[in-house]
Amino acid sequence: ENLGCFLRELTDTLVSCHNRGEGIGCFMDSQLDFFALEDHFMNWWNHTDRNYRIMFVRYETLADNIAHVANFAGIEYNDSIPFPFKKRATDWRTLSPGLQDQLQNILGRFHSFLSLLPDVAIFGPTTTN
Repeated sequence: ENLGCFLRELTDTLVSCHNRGEGIGCFMDSQLDFFALEDHFMNWWNHTDRNYRIMFVRYETLADNIAHVANFAGIEYNDSIPFPFKKRATDWRTLSPGLQDQLQNILGRFHSFLSLLPDVAIFGPTTTN
């Protein structure tokens, strides 16, 4: 039932914004995290009963940590081969002050939590060979 309500509200908001020809501001007026970003992340981060390893990498530091990612994936890393990294096309800091405030209201607590995390974190059982 909660999912149905969520989907109806998301659909109503998107259709309403589209029909009025409005962009992200209209979407953020709802003050809801429609994509449940915090819940999704925290479900992975806090899951302790796992029999697999998982790696978290801050996207902005991916290029700097590609050797860690390759090692985690069991791939021999060769730093002479360039890693093509695409920078984000947008930055929330370029939004208008009003939109930044709305985004802060919706995801500010989650953003603050993420800013305290290391750039790379690995959880799960360790393996010894």
